[in-house]
Amino acid sequence: MKHFLVKPYNRDEVEIALKQMPPSKAPGIDGMPAESVRSLNKTLIALIPKVEKLEFVTQYRPISLCNEIYIIISKTIANKIKCVLSMVISESQSAFVPKR
Repeated sequence: MKHFLVKPYNRDEVEIALKQMPPSKAPGIDGMPAESVRSLNKTLIALIPKVEKLEFVTQYRPISLCNEIYIIISKTIANKIKCVLSMVISESQSAFVPKR
């Protein structure tokens, strides 16, 4: 199991992550859609108001606007981890575990 997680990513794994990206998905902060990934690793934090009359910072909801390259790398890592989660997560764990 450990060997699987520490081995270098290969082209197939990256291509699988790319194929999991919906082609019609809105582009990230870089303006580049998933089909033409060539961006820098930057993330923009935007504050979305929760209420009309803003008085406190807590009345904003922060969201991260990530570039496509970041999302692709994250999905590639997540896909690798998904394969071994059942071996390290207890059967009694049900929150955030699909099909439990």
